[in-house]
Amino acid sequence: MAVGKWSGVKREPKKSSSMYEPIPDMYNHAGKSQIINAALRSLDAVARDAEVRWGIGKLESLADPELAARFEQARVRLNTALHGDDVNAVVDRCKDMIKGWKILEKRVSAAGHKPQQFRVWYHKGDAGQKYAFIQDAADAKFVDSDAIPYTMDDIARLIDTKYPLVNQVKEMWPGSVVESVKPTKTKNEELNDDLPF
Repeated sequence: MAVGKWSGVKREPKKSSSMYEPIPDMYNHAGKSQIINAALRSLDAVARDAEVRWGIGKLESLADPELAARFEQARVRLNTALHGDDVNAVVDRCKDMIKGWKILEKRVSAAGHKPQQFRVWYHKGDAGQKYAFIQDAADAKFVDSDAIPYTMDDIARLIDTKYPLVNQVKEMWPGSVVESVKPTKTKNEELNDDLPF
């Protein structure tokens, strides 16, 4: 499945009453799938850059209604292309969305709005939860209501107490990335499993 975490696009098989429709052939071909993912990564980089500066969903809400509607139409066209079977259409719709992000930011800035980039850094988790990272708890008043705020101290404490091994790995391999986190068993869970006899 092709997914753009930041751009809000996704490609899943359509559900029918009895089963999923077949996945378009372009997703079954390694070369075509790589082209689609490259285009989506490029789009996501632009979307993430804008939303980290402005806040998630903020640019669209600050734009005039006509521009916001045109931007949403471009997103719908991209999602439609992702359900089709034309790689070039997906790439073209990604280019349209990148252009749309740039126009949104330019017009919103021209209208006198300014990003909150120095007080709040926004990020969207893998499950879609919106987070706001702030330097100090006093900056929580600048956080959008649909984002969960964390101070840098909160993050450092969580890493130090819950994930000290991550620090060791990152020291040994600079540039390493945490791709997933699996729940661990507590000591009680380990000791309370069924006996094999």
